[in-house]
Amino acid sequence: MRNIYTIYEVRYFYTGVAALGLNQGVALDDDVDSLIRDQLVHFNAIRNRKYNLPERKASFNQTPRNILSELRHLGLVESAGRGSEKQWSLTTQGWRIFEMLKDPLNSLKLREEFAALTLITFPLFQNFLNTLNRSPFDGMAGIPTLTHHEFDSFALSPAGNKAVVDKAVRLTRDLMNPRFSFEQSLYRDLQTKLETTLETGVAQGKKPGEVMETEVTRFFLHFFFERFLNNAMRYESVRSRCVFLGLANYFREGRPGRTLEIIYPTARLSSVPVYPYAELLAPIEESNAEWDSEAPVQSKAYESGRGGNRRGKWIIPGTWHEVPLGENESVSGKETSLLLRTPRWLTFRESFLKTLQQQYNAIPRAIGYVEVADLRDRVCFELGIPDHIFDDFLKRAIEDGQKGNMPVRVYLDSSLGQSLPLPKRAPLELEQGAFNLVRVQEVDSG
Repeated sequence: MRNIYTIYEVRYFYTGVAALGLNQGVALDDDVDSLIRDQLVHFNAIRNRKYNLPERKASFNQTPRNILSELRHLGLVESAGRGSEKQWSLTTQGWRIFEMLKDPLNSLKLREEFAALTLITFPLFQNFLNTLNRSPFDGMAGIPTLTHHEFDSFALSPAGNKAVVDKAVRLTRDLMNPRFSFEQSLYRDLQTKLETTLETGVAQGKKPGEVMETEVTRFFLHFFFERFLNNAMRYESVRSRCVFLGLANYFREGRPGRTLEIIYPTARLSSVPVYPYAELLAPIEESNAEWDSEAPVQSKAYESGRGGNRRGKWIIPGTWHEVPLGENESVSGKETSLLLRTPRWLTFRESFLKTLQQQYNAIPRAIGYVEVADLRDRVCFELGIPDHIFDDFLKRAIEDGQKGNMPVRVYLDSSLGQSLPLPKRAPLELEQGAFNLVRVQEVDSG
C-alpha cells in the first residue's frame, strides 16, 4: 500500500483507464508506463491550451506505477504473468469506466463512481468524511499554517526560542478564534508541545521556523483527525481528492505567512435509505447516530463553542443525491448510501443567485470584477456545495441571463498569467476559454 495516496489529481486515474482502453484493454508491463505517460502528457496539453499557457514537458517518472497501483486496489485493472510475460488489463468494471470516459456528459457520473469506489476501497476516506460530519465545531475542521519566514528574525537562544513559541501560539490563536472557540487548555497544550519539539529540533540542527511550520499544522491535524490522519502530505492528498469527488470542500483565510484552512463536508454516509433528491436534512442527521461507532471523533475536552449554525443553512430548497454503496463490509456491513450535495438547478436557482449576489457584494474590490475563485469559495461555504456544482450553476446563470428574466446578470473576463492556477484558484472553464474574473450585476426590475 506504499504507493497509495501519492496522487492528488483524480483525473490522472482516468488517464490510466484510458491508456489501457485505447490499447484494446491490455498492455505488457514493459509498455504500460509509456502508454499512461502519453495520456498524461495529452491531458496536461489540453489543460494548458485552455489556459493559453505554453507547452510544458513533464517526466512523470513514477506516476504511471502509482496510478496502476491504485487502479488495482480500486478493482479497475488487474495484472497477470511474470517478467517479460507480465501484462496489465482492464477488469469488467474498468471497461465500464472506459466507456463512460468517451462521453463528456458523464463527468458528474464519473465523479460519483470514483467517490463510491474510493469510499468502499479505502477506509481512510470513510473516516475522513465521518469525522467532518461529526465535528462538534459546526461540521468544520481548521488546519493552521505558519510559514518559517514568520520566525526568521529571532535569535537562536533560550530566550529567542521562547519568543518563537510564544509568537506561534499567539498567531495560531488569532487565526482560530474567529471560527473555533477552544478552551485555553488547548493553547497551553500547544505551547508545551511546541516547546518540546523545538528543543529536540534545534538539537538536530533544525531552524526554529522550520519546526513551527511543521508542528503547528501537525498539532491540529492530530486534534481533528486524531487516529488516522496526522501527516500533512497524506492529509493534502485525501483532502484534494475529496474536493474533486464532491465529498468535501475547503477555503483558506488569513494572509501570506499565516493562513487557516477551513474544511467542511459536502456529502455524508447513511445507513438509512432515502429517496434520490431528498429535500430535508433531518432524517439524515438521525441516521448518523447509528453510523460506524468506531470512527474516530476528536475529544471535546477543548470545546467551548461551535461558532455559528452552518448545518441549519443546508435545510433550504435543494437536494441530496443518493449513490447506493451496496452491502459492503468495508463500509458498514449492511446496505449503505453515499449522499452527495448535488442540487438541481431549477429547485436551487433562487438560493444560488441570492447567495451569489450577497457574496459578490461582500468581497472588497477596486473594480467591478472579483476573482472567480474568491466568489466560488464564499458561495460554496454558505451553501455547502462542491466547487464543480458552483461552476455548473454559474454557467447556467450566464446562459439564463442571456435569455432574460433573471434577477442578476453575470459577466466574465480573464487576466490569467503564464502559470497553471492552483486547484482552488481555478478559473471558470467554458468552450471559448478560461475566465478568472467575474462581475455580478443586479438587474433593474424597473
